[in-house]
Amino acid sequence: EMLSVWDEQLAAVGSKIILKRIEVIDKLKILARLSQRKITEGKENLELEYDISLNNFSKKLGEAELRELFIDSLIAKRDQEISRGYTVIGPHRDDLILKVNDMDLRKYGSQGQQRTAALSLKLAELEFMKSETGEYPVLLLDDVFSELDGLRRKALINIIADKIQTIITATDGENLSGIKNNSYNVYQVKKGRIKKRVN
Repeated sequence: EMLSVWDEQLAAVGSKIILKRIEVIDKLKILARLSQRKITEGKENLELEYDISLNNFSKKLGEAELRELFIDSLIAKRDQEISRGYTVIGPHRDDLILKVNDMDLRKYGSQGQQRTAALSLKLAELEFMKSETGEYPVLLLDDVFSELDGLRRKALINIIADKIQTIITATDGENLSGIKNNSYNVYQVKKGRIKKRVN
């Protein structure tokens, strides 16, 4: 009895979340593909796929139809959910799959490819946020250069230079040598003390 009430609530809210995710991911797909091509000098095509846990899902469904499909799916999985003790379908079970040149990065991508795709997605998010708010957020990159080759490092620097306020951490100052302008400051942390380095 109580599960039916919860299923109704999950289906109502979950349907809205799924539809909004589809809308945002469709925009991010284009932006991420462009970023990936810039970072890899056109050698890699990045694709984003929203893996929805609902069976028989179609992008053509409206919110009311999606809610009905959601409820039907929850009813069909009820015994399985009761035995497992958790809900097995819904937006909390969905996933975002990243592919480079039709290859699933989780299974076949190198660390450098995975890092590049993650960066491309992050840059796409920045562009999306700018389109929504009118300005870029601050970009935080933690030891991002350690797994990128020199060409990808340089391409990333060119994308963010003079455009996006960025805070980059690095364990090796040499990784920052590709930055050619004076619009940045380098701070070194040594024995718990912070010291500004001269560029």
